[in-house]
Amino acid sequence: MNTIQTVISQSGDKMVIMPFEVYEQLIDENSDISDALEIRRRIASGEEEEIPDHVVYRLINGPDTKLKVWREYRGFTIRKLAEAAGCSSAYVSEIESGKKSGSVRIMKALALALRIDLDDLV
Repeated sequence: MNTIQTVISQSGDKMVIMPFEVYEQLIDENSDISDALEIRRRIASGEEEEIPDHVVYRLINGPDTKLKVWREYRGFTIRKLAEAAGCSSAYVSEIESGKKSGSVRIMKALALALRIDLDDLV
């Protein structure tokens, strides 16, 4: 079969049958599709995670700090996050409120506890 064919499934859905080479060419020509398929593959394999839109909105638009948004999304209390990062809950609270920026060592520890990259906090 060298041509693209349209068929109708038993449920009435229109479907396209094409040679794999044509499909690969379409993917190559439409890198957005290729990128989307790669992201879906990474999510399915556990390499990436899907973040709910309300969390993304809070990360982008504030007013809360990224640390607070991630902490709440991951279900940590300030005390539990501080324990996981090896610092005091007062220090985490000050970072979260924006009163302190946090040392690189602690920010790395917080990111590790939250299962995110350091870049996601700063």
